[in-house]
Amino acid sequence: YNAHVALDYGTTYYWSVTASNSLWSQTIDGTTQAFETQLPPPSIDNFETYPSNAGLNSVWTRNPGGGDFTMTLETAIPLEGSQSLAIDYSFSSYAGASRSLLQDWSGYDGISFEIIGDNSGRELLFQFQEASGEYWEQTMILAGTQQVFMPFASFTNPSWGGSVNGVVDPGAITQMAIYLGGSGGSGSILIDDIRAAIQSGGGNVAPVAQAGPDVTVADADNSGTEAVGLVGSGSYDSDG
Repeated sequence: YNAHVALDYGTTYYWSVTASNSLWSQTIDGTTQAFETQLPPPSIDNFETYPSNAGLNSVWTRNPGGGDFTMTLETAIPLEGSQSLAIDYSFSSYAGASRSLLQDWSGYDGISFEIIGDNSGRELLFQFQEASGEYWEQTMILAGTQQVFMPFASFTNPSWGGSVNGVVDPGAITQMAIYLGGSGGSGSILIDDIRAAIQSGGGNVAPVAQAGPDVTVADADNSGTEAVGLVGSGSYDSDG
């Protein structure tokens, strides 16, 4: 079903259906149902705005204490849009890069991205920093092509990460970093479409009201069939 009006993001809407025979002499009022529209996922970095590799590397800065971590724009096989991030790495301990941000991820419950891994079994770590100074990070194992969702609930505050309140506060994010670790070696991966995302919720929720009792539609002319019309109505709660 396509709504005839534009629906607002992050809003709870209510709907119900009334069934009737062709003469409207019998009706059945269904129960009121509800659904919530999600917020639009903000892009953290989709790598589409960089005009060149030089532009990319002016935003993302390699950690000089780690191994080789060469970042370029991949246009031949982009995962989304026309450009992806290609990473060629070689390290004995770790390698990575970071970029500054000024973003509000309030209302989202994690980070999503697309990746073509090298099946090396090495560790890929995503890290972000809050305006408070608190760091959070989560690690995954490099496999093949994946759509990844990392919930904020599974991010941990490292021992060196400036513990403030021990809770992810997504309202003011100032830095994002990508690191590779685990067993040393070299390889290449592609990453694209890094964004804040929502995985919780969705779908219909329990009815909030009973619209009326069930009614049996009578076959008025004993033809064996009876036309039934459906009329829907809805309302919404702007604060969810």
